[in-house]
Order: sequence, then structure tokens, then C-alpha cells
Amino acid sequence: MHAMVKFFNDIPGYGFVTAEDLNEDGFVHSQVLNDCGFYSLMQGQKLLIRIDDSGRGPQVHAVRLLDD
Repeated sequence: MHAMVKFFNDIPGYGFVTAEDLNEDGFVHSQVLNDCGFYSLMQGQKLLIRIDDSGRGPQVHAVRLLDD
């Protein structure tokens, strides 16, 4: 699914993404980024994500950066 970074804070290591297909923002943790080979996100970055509903809301489980 295509998404955009809404917010990411390196200090606590988490943030949120938004996408047209989501009813609410998706949570992304820095460990997911580390597993995918990078360490931070910037507001407005375009992403390709895999997201699952953990029972506590949508959570990102895989991320790939998209070129603008």
C-alpha cells in the first residue's frame, strides 16, 4: 500500500503514516525500519508499506522508500 509519513520521532523511535486506504493512521516502530535496512523517516516521505491490524490499530510491518 502507498503511504506518506505523517510524523516520526527518532528519540522514542516511532511515528505514524497515513494512506487513503486506512481509516486511521498506521503506527511504525524504528525496529521495523531497522529490519528493512534504514533508521529514520522524514515527514512527507512517500513509502510502500505492508500493514496489519494488531488489534490495537494498524501497524506497519514492512517499509520501502519510494522515489518522488
